[in-house]
Amino acid sequence: MSGRSPDLNTEVQPTVAESSRVLRDLERSLPVDDLMAWLIGTLPLANRDEVFKVLKVIYEAGFEIASASATAQPYKIGQELFQACPQRVTGRGAR
Repeated sequence: MSGRSPDLNTEVQPTVAESSRVLRDLERSLPVDDLMAWLIGTLPLANRDEVFKVLKVIYEAGFEIASASATAQPYKIGQELFQACPQRVTGRGAR
């Protein structure tokens, strides 16, 4: 498993249109029991840095996100494996 942390300051930037689409899709999919699994499934061609950039956009968009489990789950983006605790998204706060 990869032990590297995502670098959220890399040059990879999701486009405004892509980020907006993902935010709309997430809102339509609520509740989401495993945000990372949902995001990887929504962006199947994205690399690790792109997925984490969009994840940052989701965090900043005001969704209600909470831990779904204290047990780390394995995830795979491309050929990279990592573990993270699942996060549940139940709604969207005031914008």
